[in-house]
Parts: sequence; C-alpha cells; structure tokens
Amino acid sequence: MIRLSLNRMQVWVLICLVLSLALYEVATAATVSLAEAGLSFDAPKEFSPLTAEEIALLYQTSRPPKYAVGNEARTTTIGYDLYETAIRIDQLKEAKPAIESQIERTGSGFVWKQREIITLQGQPWISLECTYHGSDGEGTDIKFHDIALMTSRQGRLLRISFNSTQEEFPTIEKALRKIIQSIRFNRK
Repeated sequence: MIRLSLNRMQVWVLICLVLSLALYEVATAATVSLAEAGLSFDAPKEFSPLTAEEIALLYQTSRPPKYAVGNEARTTTIGYDLYETAIRIDQLKEAKPAIESQIERTGSGFVWKQREIITLQGQPWISLECTYHGSDGEGTDIKFHDIALMTSRQGRLLRISFNSTQEEFPTIEKALRKIIQSIRFNRK
C-alpha cells in the first residue's frame, strides 16, 4: 500500500490543476445553435460552419441539412436541421422503420451498429448508428461512420447527424458522444 501525504500547498496546487483542466475543456467547446428549434449543443472549438457548397458536396442526399459544422479537413461533420416534415413525438416509433430504410439507401456496404429510441432532454429520439461506403463528393470512395438523432420539435422533424470517416471515427468518437450529451433545448 502506498501512502500519499500532501501538505496544504500541494492540495491547493492539485485543486487548481483540476479546475484549470475543467475550465480548459469548457474553453475548447463552441456553442452551436439552431434558433428555430430552440436547440444548442457544444462542438469542438476548432469546428467551423460549412458553406452551402460544402454541405451539398459532403451530404449527397436529396435532403441535406441546412447547417453543418466540421473540422478543418471536413472529415468529421455535424449536420443539423429542423425539416418541414411533420412528425409528433408519439409517431417516432412508427416512423423509425421508414427512416431506417431511407438511410440504408445512403451508400453501399451498409452495416447497422445501433437502432433504438433513446431519451435526451427528457424526450424520445430515434438514434441510428451505421457504417457505409460513400463518396467524398469528388468521386473518391470513403468509408463513413454515422450517428443520426431525430426527434419532434414544434411538430417538425429535428435531425442531427454526426458523420466521420471510419478511419477518423476511433479518435473522435469520445468527443462526438460527449457532444450528444451536450444537446439541450432552450427553455422559455
């Protein structure tokens, strides 16, 4: 058994170190907001907004998000939007299979990692996680890892998707899961 004996000064230094690390973590996050949904979440400070052109290039779907932030290389992005699609909270469970089917058509080599209803902010969300092959927008085949969260907000579909290359996902996964836990609705 190792005994650790600290004097008051050492305890004070240790407390300051722990507090500074906690403050550093807060300082390294940037708040992202979607005012029309009363939504916000914390993204890494180095993430920046994607342009409309980048969104069109990276989200090759008929319904790309209006907004996205990503790392400098754009190998990890977070897309978010409050779509016009009408949906109520009580319809999420029955809508889930249709949404899964639509997502499966996203790319080839599709593999589900997780498909469930979870609770965030005290309300249900469809939570889907998968890997698939897609394009980087310039014709290069890329393996992606995607986590999509969907719920009803103001009677419309709110979707947040966390996309990363499979190569980068292991290094960013912990941060992405922390961002998911930071999702919050602004209370009025």
